[in-house]
Amino acid sequence: MTSTNNFKVWNFKEAKFDEEGQINGDFSKILRGMTINRPTLLESDEVSPIADIFVRELIQNSWDSADDQRKFLKKDRDTSEIVPFSIDFVFESLKGVKKKQLIDGGKLDELITQLNAIDRESLDQNGERFFDAVQNSLTSVSNGQTPLRTLKIVESGTGGMHGQWGTSKSRLFAAMLSVGNNQGSDSAGGSFGYGKAGLIQASGPSIVFAYTAIDPRRLTNGNETSRMLLGVSYWDQYTSEDGIDFAGWATIGLDKSGPKNEIASNEVADQLAQSLGIEVRDPNNPKEIGTTFLILSPNINAESVKNAAEIWWWEPLINQKKQFSINITDEKGVHLNPDPATNEGLSAFLKAYDNVNGDDPQILTKSLGKFKRANKDNHLKTDIETGELHLIVDTKPGGWSFPEKELENEASLIALMRKPGMVVKYDERNTGKPYARGCFISFAGVANDLLRQTEPQLHQKWERKPSPDIDDGATGFAKFLHEKLGKELRQFRSQFIERRVTTTRIRHKLFDQLCGGNPDGDRARTRKKKAVTPKEVREISIQTIHTSPKVVSETDRTILGIGKFHFEPMPKVMALAPFKIEITLGYFFIDDKGLYDRKDPVQVNIDKVPSGFTKTQRDGKTVLRGILSSEGIDIAIKTDPHSANFTGKFIPTAEMLFEEEERNGQ
Repeated sequence: MTSTNNFKVWNFKEAKFDEEGQINGDFSKILRGMTINRPTLLESDEVSPIADIFVRELIQNSWDSADDQRKFLKKDRDTSEIVPFSIDFVFESLKGVKKKQLIDGGKLDELITQLNAIDRESLDQNGERFFDAVQNSLTSVSNGQTPLRTLKIVESGTGGMHGQWGTSKSRLFAAMLSVGNNQGSDSAGGSFGYGKAGLIQASGPSIVFAYTAIDPRRLTNGNETSRMLLGVSYWDQYTSEDGIDFAGWATIGLDKSGPKNEIASNEVADQLAQSLGIEVRDPNNPKEIGTTFLILSPNINAESVKNAAEIWWWEPLINQKKQFSINITDEKGVHLNPDPATNEGLSAFLKAYDNVNGDDPQILTKSLGKFKRANKDNHLKTDIETGELHLIVDTKPGGWSFPEKELENEASLIALMRKPGMVVKYDERNTGKPYARGCFISFAGVANDLLRQTEPQLHQKWERKPSPDIDDGATGFAKFLHEKLGKELRQFRSQFIERRVTTTRIRHKLFDQLCGGNPDGDRARTRKKKAVTPKEVREISIQTIHTSPKVVSETDRTILGIGKFHFEPMPKVMALAPFKIEITLGYFFIDDKGLYDRKDPVQVNIDKVPSGFTKTQRDGKTVLRGILSSEGIDIAIKTDPHSANFTGKFIPTAEMLFEEEERNGQ
């Protein structure tokens, strides 16, 4: 019979350089430098990139487990019993007896001894940096006066990490010791098992404990293991002062003395959990089925977890049908539970999603219909139901759709989500005013699965470019959705684009006579005057030097428009030069008949603003104001990249401007 003491010691894995499968224990380095992009609207000084990754990946894995448990109960057990899903983040600062209990129970002194025995001279620069961080974060273990900070993550409403230990179905093994395996369902949010990397990054010394209770109804083939515990340190590889090479992995709760590695289970697992200060779970109580994680010296705090939970998980938090909750307690015992409704940056997204007043013209709720089999990007050759789009604008004076101060990073934003509800990405569209916000949620089934396939390790986007690692049907669907969302956004915004009435253009009587204009207002309507052509009344000559498309990406089929135009006074007003003018530069998509919507321009960029001119934006177009000399000026422009499926057209205009004092003087 195996001695329980064998489960209560750390096993440090030696490195072997003559067999396959050797992975550095610090494999979380694959996420270093990776970030989850937030739009400026939702940036927060409280949140680090580590917190965003941690909250997204950890909750996604637990939420997948809850979804799996619900399907199990509904299908295999013929019951609609559902335990609401909850995940609690409990930050603690341990002192005295509690601190000593954790140090003794977790055998942390063994880790300190191993750490002190590392041959520091054999480490490279990255190794030195890594182990310095580990040493600093474990200072509280050796220093009796320093509190030992911990974070417990307690989930409920899941199925626990089921699957018999030592088999390919073991979820505990996949979660703690395996890299890159996916055991989730097709609808799951997590696809790569990188949740542990988020956990590791959040721990200063890269140490994680997991204690799990499994639904007894899932035990098969005589398996009676309903609770298990495993602790792992994920360190960089190193060499000891004795010259022994270590892979960086170390485990506790795993007995390696026999022919097979045995996991601490049932009563032994309960004992180890208690010694770590983890509350014991009863697998016969459905509310206690699930997993508790314990990480040491967390690199994140309660405030950062709260903010990240609101930004990325607001849909399940406000969708009562999902029975989903997140609870946070800081080191002082204060509850900081996330509440998306109190997050000012999210207010427009929540209002669009709820759409309480279904008849509000400033809110759009619309099913995007089907991805038709006839579409050239549909490689599955079957109609696919897509999802639902919610959009909103704020057109009241001072509203965010028409901000008084135009910022360079202003954009329309669409929160992209699949069935699980986590925001994959806030899709930024450089539309110009009016700005819109909203969300898109894919339907369950085929659409959800196709989009899941396009997501990289951190699930932070839907890849549209063809890739040998992704089915063409998935990238084709993602590409269709991207273009469909852009089209719907343009159509929705076009209803609210303001038509500006020009008040700065004040005509002068002599000038109008020279140009063939009409200085006499309504009285002139009774006069019969010779018709004049537009060429005769134009004030500014606009000459096209060249316009052409430029390929941005052949694989993504994107182009941008480039052009150069010359502006100079017409002969009849040449004597008035130099004078003040306003130039408006727009670029529009045209249909097969050459028609275009003036309310929906594409962003135009100018690399070099002419000397003496200022640049602003108006209704999505670029506006230049300055002094035009008799020689004229050349202006080079280009558009933002867009799909090659659309044909674009530059529309430049120009007009003279007279200041009020000039008019009175004349």
